Amino acid sequence: MAAASSPFPGQQELQHFQESNMQTFPSFRHFPAILTGTLVLMIASGAGALPALREVKDIRDPLIITAVAWEISEKCDDISARKIRGLQYLYGIRSAALALGYTSDEIEIYIKDKAEKKIIEDLARQQIRVMTRDVEIAEGEDALCALGQDQIGKGTLIGRLLR
Repeated sequence: MAAASSPFPGQQELQHFQESNMQTFPSFRHFPAILTGTLVLMIASGAGALPALREVKDIRDPLIITAVAWEISEKCDDISARKIRGLQYLYGIRSAALALGYTSDEIEIYIKDKAEKKIIEDLARQQIRVMTRDVEIAEGEDALCALGQDQIGKGTLIGRLLR
């Protein structure tokens, strides 16, 4: 009994199956080399890697909205930030990033990066310039404060982060 001499039951059948498939599908013989080559190409090309958080519209745009609201609250004495609501909103952005596959460490690095913060602030200022073009400004009123009052009055996301 040759099968009894094998340390694993069915090993002869398995060996026969492997040998017959190697003959039927010669590419199996090259599978380890193909797999290794594919992995090397994926790593080299960055395939499967997530884009930088600044490039993710669903993360970047809400951060810009938050920065616009913060800028308004900092520059206008009669408008303040709804800090708890703002923190809840920021935690929502963090949750969205986690759901997209980013790690807590990646998010933390992004948040603390001064260059990334400057990019968001610059984008927020650009957004403010665009938005203030469409706001009616009362005589003696600052355009930024008028924008804040307009956003609060309309109940926009920016307005809901302000009071």
